[in-house]
Amino acid sequence: MKKQLVRMLAVLGAMWNFHVIAIETPTEPDRDTRATITLKTNAEARTHDLAEQDLQVMPKVVTKVGDTDVTYTGLFRKETNTDGKTSDLQTIFHKLCIGGEDLEMVEIGRVNFRKLLDESSTVNFDNCMAGKGVSRIFTGAFAEYKPWDLALGVAASDGEISPTHWDMIMGSWSHRFDDQLGVQVHAAVGRDEVKKAGIAVEYKPTDKVGILGDVLYSPTETTCLLLGNYQLADKIKLFGGATMTDADGKDTTARAVIGAEADVGHGLAVYGGVDQKIGSDHDTRIAVGFKLSGSRDL
Repeated sequence: MKKQLVRMLAVLGAMWNFHVIAIETPTEPDRDTRATITLKTNAEARTHDLAEQDLQVMPKVVTKVGDTDVTYTGLFRKETNTDGKTSDLQTIFHKLCIGGEDLEMVEIGRVNFRKLLDESSTVNFDNCMAGKGVSRIFTGAFAEYKPWDLALGVAASDGEISPTHWDMIMGSWSHRFDDQLGVQVHAAVGRDEVKKAGIAVEYKPTDKVGILGDVLYSPTETTCLLLGNYQLADKIKLFGGATMTDADGKDTTARAVIGAEADVGHGLAVYGGVDQKIGSDHDTRIAVGFKLSGSRDL
């Protein structure tokens, strides 16, 4: 696994003009500190469209200060396409958590409050929904009481970490009633209006079936999502989904996707599907791609 990870780092480094340097840092034997880094790359090609690829770096560090856990986690992303255009390094989320088993006393940074949503489809479809708010990412300071599955805090509507930008009060509640049903509700309120809100319901009637329904609201648009996964075999998954967005002052847009994904081992999955735009633009795309991930304890 170590050789595979080093090879993957070298390949990704060459693709993205990164220099990968391994640094071994001595650790004190009496300090309970663990660090992990996960690398993930996705690539997708679609007919009548550009191919695209991204690289995601996910560091995680956990340590103890007395009886208190201190955790840092992050997700950073860079994307390129067949035109040779490469995006700047994007910060999807990064946060510092200080707390115990029940109450995370402090959670500061750009925080992902996604609690359900295990279902997935093509990379482009999932990224599109993440951009509309499915991931429930807020920037600010929050406290989470785990026995109640409740999080409260202040957040910035413009995504700035600075406390002077924190202009919203945010709340999120999630709960799994059993192995089959899960619910998450969230809302962020500014001085005079609801800035963001949503409700997600996840239903798993069997170990092989997962269905997600999600409604996301903002002052400019409302998006509805229905997505389902079916585990056809041990390493083959079928997926299908549809989304509709009603934007204020604009035409309603919709799209649907259906396909299959296969786990070929060693952190690699390949997939193929059909992506259909619905409405005035009946564009149909065939999508094929792969997802590759690997992690290592440092």
